[in-house]
Amino acid sequence: MRKILISCLTLLLLCVAVNSHALSSAIQAVLGVTSSGGTSCSTSTDFIGNKTGTWDNTATGGDTVCQVVTATCAGTVNCTLNTGVLSHHGTSTDKGKISVYVYGNANPNHSSNTLLDYSGEISSNTDDELASAAMTNNAAVTNGTSYWMCTTSHLTDDFTYHLSTTETPSKWQRYCSGQYATPKADLSQCGGDFTETASRRFFMYVTVGP
Repeated sequence: MRKILISCLTLLLLCVAVNSHALSSAIQAVLGVTSSGGTSCSTSTDFIGNKTGTWDNTATGGDTVCQVVTATCAGTVNCTLNTGVLSHHGTSTDKGKISVYVYGNANPNHSSNTLLDYSGEISSNTDDELASAAMTNNAAVTNGTSYWMCTTSHLTDDFTYHLSTTETPSKWQRYCSGQYATPKADLSQCGGDFTETASRRFFMYVTVGP
């Protein structure tokens, strides 16, 4: 009889342990936490944009330069925009900002390319520095979805950044009055067509997190 009671008690404890693990797993799934205890999308590893390029290019003061990028958020459905980063070239003091727009049309000069988020001022006077500033809205981006990512140079302290000339994406550039102070609600408000230059993948990205 004693052996039976011990066996029943052991079985009961095992069931409690299994159910506790299942409950914990369910809670982690809801919170987006992996089994290792980390989040499924981390600002230290995940980003939208590009982290390559050594050739330097200056965006003339007031110019906005845009490129199509795709969000990759560690397999999750959504992540939020966290910090905008530009790779700076040279030792002069340069200033710029990053803005992210919904990809509504392949032509940037289109009203469906609407503003999603934008950074504070990014400033650097150090060569090869990854200069950064926080995004304003921490807007959500969807894994696998394309966006327009743009940088706008300060009117007088125009930003010189790095880019790659061996990769296929184009850059689209035009002067956009007032964009630096207050990002346009959509890219068509820049006032006309952007000039396309092929094979110009620039070193600019935004970290993403949960």
